[in-house]
Amino acid sequence: MILSIFNFKNNVSDIKNIISKHNMTLCLYSVIYLILTYYLITSGIAEFNIIAFGGICLLSIFVIHKKYRSIYSIIFISGIVFLTVGEVYFRLNYFGLDGIRHFQRYIPTDAGDPLTYANIEHDNNSFTGLKTGSTGILKGKTFYVNNLGFRDKDRSFIKDNNTVRIIVCGSSTSMGSGVEQGDAYAGHLERILNENNKDPLINYEVINLAIAGYGMDDVINVLSTFGMKFDPDIILIDAYGWGKTGFHKTQEFKGNKVDLIKIILHRPYSEFFFVGAIANEFMLRIKERVINVSISKIKNFFMFDYERKIYKEIPIVDTRQFIILQSMSNYLAPEETINYYLDQINKIVSEKRVFLVALRPMKFFNEKLGVSSELVKLSQKYGFGLVDTYNEDYGSNEKEAIIYVGDRHPNSKTHKIYAESIYKTIMPSIEQIIKSNNKTIPKDLAELK
Repeated sequence: MILSIFNFKNNVSDIKNIISKHNMTLCLYSVIYLILTYYLITSGIAEFNIIAFGGICLLSIFVIHKKYRSIYSIIFISGIVFLTVGEVYFRLNYFGLDGIRHFQRYIPTDAGDPLTYANIEHDNNSFTGLKTGSTGILKGKTFYVNNLGFRDKDRSFIKDNNTVRIIVCGSSTSMGSGVEQGDAYAGHLERILNENNKDPLINYEVINLAIAGYGMDDVINVLSTFGMKFDPDIILIDAYGWGKTGFHKTQEFKGNKVDLIKIILHRPYSEFFFVGAIANEFMLRIKERVINVSISKIKNFFMFDYERKIYKEIPIVDTRQFIILQSMSNYLAPEETINYYLDQINKIVSEKRVFLVALRPMKFFNEKLGVSSELVKLSQKYGFGLVDTYNEDYGSNEKEAIIYVGDRHPNSKTHKIYAESIYKTIMPSIEQIIKSNNKTIPKDLAELK
C-alpha cells in the first residue's frame, strides 16, 4: 500500500483502508490497553476509576467485534507475556537462579515504606522495628540486623581511648540499600581509614545508624537516642532527606495471602522488579520530563497576573538537586527548613564535629547538579563541615553507578567514591582530634591526607 501523488484514486482508496473501522478500532483498543497497563504498573488499583473505565472499554470492544476477538486476545496476552518474560529475565540477569527459586526473598520493596515488606524479620519492640540479630534479604543482598537494630555489625557503646569513632545518620542510601552489608560508604570509609592508618595503636570505627525511609526527624531521634551514646568524634549526617518529617518505623506484615495479593494490586512494583523498572525508567521519566513540563507551561500561559505574583512569592525547591526533597510546607522557605534541622542537631551534638554529607544522587546521572546554596550557607552558620560529593568522577555510564535498572540507589562502586570523598574532607579534622585528645599520634600523619 504505497501512496502516490500521481494517482489520486489509489490514494483515496489506500487512505480509506488505513482509516477503516477495523483499523481504527484496533488502534483504539491498543491505546486503551497501553494506558490501562501504565496505570496498573504505576498505581495499581489505587486509580480504580481509571482502571475500571479502561477495563469496561476493552471488554466492550472485545464483545462487540466478534470477528477480531482473536487479534484482541493476542494483544492482551502479549502484554502479560512481555511482563512475565521480562521479570524472569531481570531476576536471572541480576540475581541468578536463586531469584527465581526463592521468588519472595527477592522483592524490590516500595520506596515509600522500604523495609516493611522486605524479607527481613521485624520486631515492633525494637527501636527501628527490625529484629536484632536477624538476617534477611533486601534487593538481593544479605541484610544483617545488629544488636541495636541497625544494618551494621554488632557494636558496643564502650569506646577505647585510642579509638577514633565516626557515626553515620541517614536513610536508605547511607544504609546501603541494594549493596552488600559492608559496601555502604560507611563500611568503605572504615576500611580506608584503617588501611591508611600509620599507627597500629589507633583504631577507626565508622558506625552506621542509617535506616531506609528515615526523614530528618528520624535522623535527629536516632542521633539523640543512640548516636551520642557512642561518644563519637565525628558525626556524618546524610543531607538527602531534608524535609521528610514524621518518625518512620517499619511494621511487620502479619496478613494472610489475600492481604498480600491486595498489597501487590495496590503497589505492583513493590513485588516485581521488571514492572518497577518500566515505571521508574520509562513511564515516570516521560511523566516527569514531558507531561509535567507541558502541564506547567499550560498553567503558566493561562495564569492570571495576580496568581503569578502569588506563586512567585512562594519559594520553589529545585527537587532535582535532591538536597531538599520538599520544604516542610509549600509556604516555608528551604533555608528555614534546613535551619530548623541544623538547629536541632546543634543542640544535640554539643562540641562534636559534624559534617553534612551531600551525596550526589544517581537519579539524574547525566544532569549537572550542585549542592544547595542554602545548605552551604547554613552549614557555615552552625560551624558544620560539608562534604560535597557532586564533583567526583562517577564514570560515563549511569548503569555502572546504580544497583540495577529501575532502582537508582548507588552501587558499591559509587559508595566507594562517596567514601573517598568523605575521607579527603574529614582527614584534617581527624588529625586535630588525635592531637587534641592526646591519642597516639601516627607517624608521617601528613601522608593520611
